[in-house]
Amino acid sequence: MTKKLISFFIFLTIFTSCGYKVVHQEKLKNYNIAEISTVGDNRINYLLKAKLKTDQKIQKQKSFVINLKTQKIRSIKEKNIKNEIIKYELRIIAEIGYLILDEKNPGKFILSESGDYEVAKIYSNTLNNEKNLVKILTDKIFYKINENLINVVNDL
Repeated sequence: MTKKLISFFIFLTIFTSCGYKVVHQEKLKNYNIAEISTVGDNRINYLLKAKLKTDQKIQKQKSFVINLKTQKIRSIKEKNIKNEIIKYELRIIAEIGYLILDEKNPGKFILSESGDYEVAKIYSNTLNNEKNLVKILTDKIFYKINENLINVVNDL
């Protein structure tokens, strides 16, 4: 019994203290967004613009001008035996063009996220399901945009 306990503690100390630290993306975020122009789906653009404009009061190392082009594609994922739609698939495609102000160095990347939502018996519930999925997918795209811009600034 004690041999198992000692070997467990040795195993625990060897494999839990490996020395690696998680990199916090917020500590690496040393950029400002000077201007955002949007084309495409208004709701997605509004959510992304609101998230990107937070923490812009402190002057950071580099400033960006961002052009967002978003597209929302809804397609049928599943139908039942009666040929009624029971599930939709929603895909959001965001094309992000950026320009670093001091360097006049343009760049571009495309991000995509998809998910599905169920059709409810009441139409307003179906719309709420779609809105909730749009928020979730937009959050995922925001984190990817943030990560890509951090990589551009820090040249990782």
